[in-house]
Amino acid sequence: MNQMAKGLLFGAAVLSQTAAGCFSAAAASIDRVRIRLAAEELDEMGMPVLEAESRDRAYSVTGVERISGDPASGPAMDGAEVGKKENEQYKGSIQADSENIGTKEVSLEERKIEEIHAEEPAPEILYEIELESDADDSFSVLRQEDIQFSGLGAVCSKAVRKDNGTTLLLTIELQDAGEIIGTVDAADWEKRGIGRWKKAPGASAYLVMLYRDAKRVGHPHRTSAEQYDFVPLMQTAGVYHFKVIPLTKQGKRGQAAESAWRKVTEAEAAQNREEWGGKKPGWQPEGEIPSYILKDGAYPQMDSLLIGEKYEQFNEKGENVSRTVIF
Repeated sequence: MNQMAKGLLFGAAVLSQTAAGCFSAAAASIDRVRIRLAAEELDEMGMPVLEAESRDRAYSVTGVERISGDPASGPAMDGAEVGKKENEQYKGSIQADSENIGTKEVSLEERKIEEIHAEEPAPEILYEIELESDADDSFSVLRQEDIQFSGLGAVCSKAVRKDNGTTLLLTIELQDAGEIIGTVDAADWEKRGIGRWKKAPGASAYLVMLYRDAKRVGHPHRTSAEQYDFVPLMQTAGVYHFKVIPLTKQGKRGQAAESAWRKVTEAEAAQNREEWGGKKPGWQPEGEIPSYILKDGAYPQMDSLLIGEKYEQFNEKGENVSRTVIF
């Protein structure tokens, strides 16, 4: 090959490389979305705080917002307007029943009574998730089966593309948030040795533990109330505090809350010993309240216990209020 031919080939190669460097690769089209959902806590309205993430390099989650699900959501109306709308609604329903059934007519008051006793459907919990594509990629027109969620049960009801397809807004309904539990607030002492706290969202029961001079006294105890009588365990002078842990129905534990410290004098401890020191564990004489004393000297409060082969239910005073059930 002569020099002129070599020069032409070299020049063509340089031009080809230069052209390749000047133009970027064609933008890719995103035709599938996968998002992992999680919720570990509840907001001030008792609704799940949703978190979303994507491990796909083509797009990322840039925002999550709850857009419905408040207990009191919906436009406000005055009394007259509500009554007018109810009458119109029930009037139409009555006419429809009369036409379809013929001999059966349902009065307005009967209809309202039926509506009141009917079980109301659970409100939808809707969230909006914003996705942004990376680089020059853009989202395609996606079908519902192209949008997949993991971690929690959710369904996408709407997908809207914005900014020339580089932004995607998903409206999703959270169907299964799993077990989420809030925190206990304001755990503190009331009179004598009564511990009290505010209800934790998502909690069905609580685990309570008493401490004297930073050492635990007795056993952990379970209650479904927002208070516990620790007096039977406070028979020695010292500085006491308690911990309370919220529990879900399946036993998942939330974050523990601690009360303030409370000093019990020798006089108070003596009074507690006089009242509780002589009680033996087990069933108490008939008619006495509490009905049952636990091994550490406390009594069951708003809880059910398996005693022998039977479950027994106790109220906040420790009184047996259930019929015995064979286990």
